[in-house]
Amino acid sequence: ATSRGPMDTDNLELLQRMLLGEATQQIDRPSLLGDENVILAANPAVCSLLDYTLPDLLTRAPTDLCLLRQDEVEQIFGVLRERGQLRGTVWLRQRDGTDLAMEFRAWLVSVAESPAWFAWFRPAVGQIPTAPIVLAEPLFA
Repeated sequence: ATSRGPMDTDNLELLQRMLLGEATQQIDRPSLLGDENVILAANPAVCSLLDYTLPDLLTRAPTDLCLLRQDEVEQIFGVLRERGQLRGTVWLRQRDGTDLAMEFRAWLVSVAESPAWFAWFRPAVGQIPTAPIVLAEPLFA
């Protein structure tokens, strides 16, 4: 059996980020990859939807892009860690401050052995949410 040294771990983390970032780029729907504190990857569709450049999005926290407080993001991320995936409706904020009601699906992923989330979005149809985020039941439909 071989063991990995610190350099190998650093390279693995870089490779994981590159692969997840590349996968995010290939999805047609607006998509984001992030953790509780920062956006890690975004595709051109979400950049266009929210009117951000990719470098600008990658400096943002999830709370910059939705109407959730940090404690609410942490709570939702906790539910995602328990269940593995979520779906529902969330308000996303464009660069100019316009809020968009969006349906989403989110999955728990791992980046450098740390939990992260991947989500895609589409315009909400039907009832517009009255809360910053509404989780749908059943969660896995």
